Amino acid sequence: MNGKRGFTRPALLLCYRYHNSAHALMPLLWLCYFIKIQCTASAKRYKHRQSIFIRDGQKVITGQVLKRGARMTQQRMITTNAELAKLVTDLSPSDYIAVDTEFLREKTYHAHLCLIQLATDDVVAAVDPLAKDIDLTPLLALLLEPQRLKVFHAGKQDLEIFFQLTGNVIEPFFDTQIAAMALGLGHQIGFANLVQHLVGKNLSKGQQMTNWERRPLTDAQIGYALDDVIYLRPVFKQIRQQLEQKGRNDWLQEEEQRLKDSIIQTPSEDKLWRSIRIRDKSPRTLTALKELAVWRDTLAREVNKPRSMLLRDEAMATLAHARPMTLDEITNLRGIPHEILHKYGSEILQIFDKVNALPKEALIKLPNRAPADEVDSAVSALAGLYLRHVASEANVTPNLIASTDELEAFLQGNPSPLSEGWRYALVGSALKRLMDGKIALSLKNGKLVFIDN
Repeated sequence: MNGKRGFTRPALLLCYRYHNSAHALMPLLWLCYFIKIQCTASAKRYKHRQSIFIRDGQKVITGQVLKRGARMTQQRMITTNAELAKLVTDLSPSDYIAVDTEFLREKTYHAHLCLIQLATDDVVAAVDPLAKDIDLTPLLALLLEPQRLKVFHAGKQDLEIFFQLTGNVIEPFFDTQIAAMALGLGHQIGFANLVQHLVGKNLSKGQQMTNWERRPLTDAQIGYALDDVIYLRPVFKQIRQQLEQKGRNDWLQEEEQRLKDSIIQTPSEDKLWRSIRIRDKSPRTLTALKELAVWRDTLAREVNKPRSMLLRDEAMATLAHARPMTLDEITNLRGIPHEILHKYGSEILQIFDKVNALPKEALIKLPNRAPADEVDSAVSALAGLYLRHVASEANVTPNLIASTDELEAFLQGNPSPLSEGWRYALVGSALKRLMDGKIALSLKNGKLVFIDN
């Protein structure tokens, strides 16, 4: 561009002076001058669309596109405590912070935090928690401050990470995935799809397989990570406005409370063993499986390894069914890692000694449903039909309101999410009237219609 600036005008003046000899070159030179003008204008427009990325004290122009006329956003990679202190100061004036994390969990029980991305209207930054001697305490204290809203998308694992670091749930928080479900934008919609739907931007997927633990991260990897909070800002603002317009803020608050409870509470013992497939449903075998599952989960937390890396579910079922009495008997079973046998074989045998000594009344028994407790299949089908009808009218997915098991539990009079809160107001109370014959089903213009008597 600078080279053209030294050539075009003198050349045009020369052609004007000697126009007879240069007559054939005139169209080409005018074209060069026109291209130069267009390139200059484009450069001026692009200047408004750049953002500055600070990496190791050096300015790098990123590909982040802002609206024309928008203020330039300074993006930073934080690797020192001094930089982190400055970032906390810059984030503090905002009434909200968009937050995301990158982590690895394939080989650990607890997520291994590798990057923290943060954004407000004026600040975009990535914090490197793996940087030498970095102390995250000031940032964690900022995130725990109750006067500032923290915005996540599908934030359960992010919140779990911060819970592990602080012993507290980051509050108050706003989860755009939960909010999107309340608006009927899909069940567990992905962030890229939500950005495309609301902002019209196609996010790059080029760095999805990044090993976030490896250093140094490239500018492309950091830019990819920062996009998650850059675009979380407009997504959050649009969704919050739509929630207010539809009067569904209470829906969001209830769902976020359930999410908070799931983070604070350790997995129930029942949940730990009931997901393991086992053919032998005898009481003593199921009790052995439960005790094994609790032991495995406790050990996995202590050594920070996934449960399946210690003992796979198939091996758990094999052990519970066989209930070996000696180490040699365990050795003869398939699927039991030698390392586990060597380190923890005696603990496993103690579990079976305990289970074998239990009286029958202390053993687990799968409940036998009495005929009176079973819900007629036609009634279940009608209730499910009504649930889908209400979900369609409210423009939400039926699964957000209740799963098949939750609906069945409600019909049996057992605890269910349909018995309380916005779900009861939307569906639960009407389902009771439907079961009592106070709501009739009819056909009108080829469509099912429910008539409340």
